[in-house]
Amino acid sequence: IGPECMALSLFFMCLVYSVNALSPKLAGKLQTTTTVIKLIPLALMAVVGLIYGLTSGTLQDNFVHTAQVEGVSDNPLFAAVCATAFAYEGWIIATSINAEIKDSRKNLPKALILGGIIIVAVYLFYYIGVAGGASNQELIDKGATVAFTNIFGGVLGNILNLFIAISCMGTCNGLM
Repeated sequence: IGPECMALSLFFMCLVYSVNALSPKLAGKLQTTTTVIKLIPLALMAVVGLIYGLTSGTLQDNFVHTAQVEGVSDNPLFAAVCATAFAYEGWIIATSINAEIKDSRKNLPKALILGGIIIVAVYLFYYIGVAGGASNQELIDKGATVAFTNIFGGVLGNILNLFIAISCMGTCNGLM
């Protein structure tokens, strides 16, 4: 992480705070819009990556062979759980907006359960699509962006990666 990354992070933190402080309704609409925009490349990768991976044999190969990674523990499940443990913080934060939700006793459990199921399904199919777009070793060495460029080419692949990056910045934005 260099100074450019830190400066960009500071800029987006200030921007997100400003949008939230000046117009919470606009911040909510921005968050919803960017979430929907992010679903477009994720769904596209899920469908096209699955088809591409099945026809090229990459998907089957990725499920049969594992990649070699230096420094990874002997228990990859433990390493994966540790790497994603931060995601559970959202459940605690979600319950803190209880007072802002209409009929929260009925709607909050529905939103948490249905939202969780939708997110798991979207990312499960997305990761299957990514596994169809690049080998395990390529994904470890270069990241998921290589799957987009392998399947969609350089220009469209980079545009879809940009959509996801911008959408991630927008979904960091939440109502204060």
